[in-house]
Amino acid sequence: MKIERKILWVFFTVAVILQLGLVVRMIAHSETTLNHGTTVKFGCIPVDPYDAFRGRYLDLALRTFEMSPEGLLPAEIVSLPVDERKGKTLYALIAVDDDGFGRVQRYLSRPPEDRDALWLKVRLADDGYMIDYPLRKYFINEKIADRAEKAFGEALLRDPADGEMPDPWVTVSLFRGRGVIRTLFIDGLPLEEYLKAEEGKDRQRQQETGRLGRSRTYRRSNS
Repeated sequence: MKIERKILWVFFTVAVILQLGLVVRMIAHSETTLNHGTTVKFGCIPVDPYDAFRGRYLDLALRTFEMSPEGLLPAEIVSLPVDERKGKTLYALIAVDDDGFGRVQRYLSRPPEDRDALWLKVRLADDGYMIDYPLRKYFINEKIADRAEKAFGEALLRDPADGEMPDPWVTVSLFRGRGVIRTLFIDGLPLEEYLKAEEGKDRQRQQETGRLGRSRTYRRSNS
């Protein structure tokens, strides 16, 4: 009985060490990507079904991966039956425009040999046709969660054709196929700064409403 407990304890200890090792490795990869990666902007789109807030993070979808990859896939992937394409790992080669926004130039079946190339490791979705959205989670402070969800949702539903600001966007650090989201922007401001600016506008509107109400009360009392 004692021997069995010792064996169980050994297995438990090994499992804990392995879990901690994985966590440390993930943190190290993230720090390396943030410190040494190239920062690229990506526009965001609504997630279907829309439910942006998932506890401690906003659920994002990067616009460039919304488009069908057909025409951008390597020939060896295109030639496969759909069932064999599901979940296949691909390497998205990223091109950056003059404004710093990234888009998928093409998909590769293996990492690019060019060390200066910007790329992101992705996978084909279970339908065998579309790309699973990478980099879905943007973690936020729970204290601003409700306001962040509301602001993000409203920004996603705007129509740029009506003269509004374009889609919200994120900055992402890319390094050797890995990506880490740095900051979410709304109306050109980092999320936290945008929320502070909107809070200031709300206070100003409330003050103006209060002054208007007092002015009307004064006029009535003197009429």
